[in-house]
Amino acid sequence: MARGCGATVALVLLGLGLALAVIVLAVVLSRHQAPCSPQAFAHAAVAADSKVCSDIGRQLFFNGTEPLRPQDPLPWPALATTLETVATEGAEVFYTGRLGQMLVEDIAKEGSQLTLQDLAKFQPEVVDALEVPLGDYSLYSPPPPAGGAILSFILNVLRGFNFSAESVARPEGRVNMYHRLVETLKFARGQRWRLRDPRSHPKLQNASQDLLGETLAQLIRQQIDGRGDHQLSHYSLAEAWGHGTGTSHVSVLGEDGSAVAATSTINTPKAQGSKLVIGGAGGELIISAVAQAIMNKLWLGFDLRAAIAAPILHVNSKGHVEYEPSFSQEVQRGLQDHGQNQTQRPFFLNVVQAVSQEGACVYAVSDLRKGGEAAGY
Repeated sequence: MARGCGATVALVLLGLGLALAVIVLAVVLSRHQAPCSPQAFAHAAVAADSKVCSDIGRQLFFNGTEPLRPQDPLPWPALATTLETVATEGAEVFYTGRLGQMLVEDIAKEGSQLTLQDLAKFQPEVVDALEVPLGDYSLYSPPPPAGGAILSFILNVLRGFNFSAESVARPEGRVNMYHRLVETLKFARGQRWRLRDPRSHPKLQNASQDLLGETLAQLIRQQIDGRGDHQLSHYSLAEAWGHGTGTSHVSVLGEDGSAVAATSTINTPKAQGSKLVIGGAGGELIISAVAQAIMNKLWLGFDLRAAIAAPILHVNSKGHVEYEPSFSQEVQRGLQDHGQNQTQRPFFLNVVQAVSQEGACVYAVSDLRKGGEAAGY
């Protein structure tokens, strides 16, 4: 891990496809710790998308039309039956038995193509993490088909521009930063072919390493000029990628320092000494949302709540910029002056959850965009 300013900080990124999760590790030593503010917890915290996010959630957390009260029991007979079945018949009942069959039939109603044969052939795989230095930080991510390599690529390119609170204090500085961000997001879209599973595409075995290298990052920076009206071929944007929004995310920081960031069905490893656990949901918006939250928090000096709440922009498959409502009109006009094309997006479903430890205090923020609520002790 890189060292600097008397602190050792590591940023761990965990994700699958576009379902991303990021863990930031840091150790900040201080002899005197200030008391935790009313917004902080003393030991541990969790930040999740929302209390009610699906029909299943309504069945669980509502008594008819009224939400359950704190003292109400939480019956979950389906889960109880599932756990009892696994306990008595073993794990194989989930992969090759009746539970697996029920799962396949259930998700087939939602359009899934998962088969019982897929479950039976499943084997967990332990792989080495990718690593890219980010100044005082080290960023780790699982290899493709996980999508962490693309976020690593974006942050690695942007790192070279040395953004800071001072550099964006004036309007022209903010426009300049967002212009470079937009251009980097365009180049990132052009690199997503590298996320194909190398087990199915042997020629891509080393493709992710190219994404993380300084050679490619420097090449991209050299191609980012003051223009935002380059042809799509300039960014290798040759094909459209599907839109996906079916994800949810939870970030947890334990009292012992262990951290887990999980997006949808991802199981992520724990890391000791974590200082910031951050991840997102929202399909193709995840990378844009998480990257901007990290920029806001680590480079621009935002507190965690402000870093997540700040309106974002997104670059679609046509290279057009989409702005979340309430995004700065001044910056939008500045980007138009650079030649950036913009378009309207009907919905912004980006949601970021994060837990950070700063000294002795733990802060948890659930994105208000989805009505989430953080908890801790």
